[in-house]
Amino acid sequence: MSDPNGAAIPGVAITVMNVETGRVCQTATGVDGTFVAAALPEGRYALAVSVAGAEPVVLEPLEISGGRPATQVAASSPFALVKVTVSSNKGNPRQALPPEGSEEFRIEQGRAAGATLNPTRAGAGKLRGALMYARNGNNFDALTLMQERIFEGLRQSGLSGADALRRAPQAPVDNRALVSAGFPVWPGKIFSFTSWDRDWSSGTWQPPPIPAISPEGMQNLRAAQGEFAPGALDFLTGAFPPANDPTPRGGLILTTPSGRQIAVPLAQFNRAASGGVPYDRGYWTVLERVDTRVTARNSLALRALTDRIGDPGFPASIPGQEIGEEARNRSVVLNDSHIFSAVIRNELRFAYGRLAAWSRSNPGTALSVGGFNSIGNPNSPERRNDNSHELMDNLGFALGGHSMSIGFN
Repeated sequence: MSDPNGAAIPGVAITVMNVETGRVCQTATGVDGTFVAAALPEGRYALAVSVAGAEPVVLEPLEISGGRPATQVAASSPFALVKVTVSSNKGNPRQALPPEGSEEFRIEQGRAAGATLNPTRAGAGKLRGALMYARNGNNFDALTLMQERIFEGLRQSGLSGADALRRAPQAPVDNRALVSAGFPVWPGKIFSFTSWDRDWSSGTWQPPPIPAISPEGMQNLRAAQGEFAPGALDFLTGAFPPANDPTPRGGLILTTPSGRQIAVPLAQFNRAASGGVPYDRGYWTVLERVDTRVTARNSLALRALTDRIGDPGFPASIPGQEIGEEARNRSVVLNDSHIFSAVIRNELRFAYGRLAAWSRSNPGTALSVGGFNSIGNPNSPERRNDNSHELMDNLGFALGGHSMSIGFN
């Protein structure tokens, strides 16, 4: 996000919604004006950008398909130029497999319960598989002068060299591992394929600074503590961290029930004052596939898949205000294929899927102090469950030089 002069706009609320499932991902822009919406499965998305004092900008549709990114640029708002790049590399990691990962087996694409089933290959009647590990990161890059200063300050504060190096350059590290194997349980009759893969990433994030009560403002409040409700000041100072950066951010004027006015100068609280805040997330999936040739004309295929995403949420400006989410997807597909003759074939499929998503954190009761700060989230914690059932039958036949099909789903 940038303003008409090209300056980055931090702290802009971003909402990404899957228009097909209704699933919502919320995040915000960082100090450089960029944002990341991780672990998005394939689908069509709408993206809403909200800035105080301006009408929200909605971009749609943004479509993710086959791991290819969808990019859209809009300049429909007078306050900012919105540049959005959305890519799918976590929601369906199989689409990013290297050639070795699918050399022996054609793996189903998509997490949906009714995803098209592609046949596995029995190979030469022996065990075949793949092992893969990939690591991508920039923590071997040289440090800039400012990063070097941050690194030395973190080391002097007592952090280990590894932790200090991780925070100083905001180094993102992404790890990827895959194990897959296929073998004939009964040669010519039953073939089994199993795969496990995991993606876990770690990095740092710099939440934008926020207004906070300055030491002078805290002193003024303490002097008038007797005019507040019991415990009110302790709650205020416990919920909102005090300033750790003297940069002026204006002030508040509080009027007590007796009519006394109290000046509260504001500075700012910068959670990333000593370096980026760690941000780790992960994904894993297990797939089991069994192909059975019942007769020369009939075959069955059973696929079971489960995966799980864990995201603690982007580090918030106030510690403990992160909106994290866990999501687990399970699906089972049974596919029956029957050849009646050289020109007639029938395919029957039943699928069941269950997607469960729940909050990983609870920011507490929502409270907003006008002209100051907000805490809590009225929509968290929450839990959602989506169930899908599919029954499909398709009869295909050939007539001369024509092929036709009829069925239902």
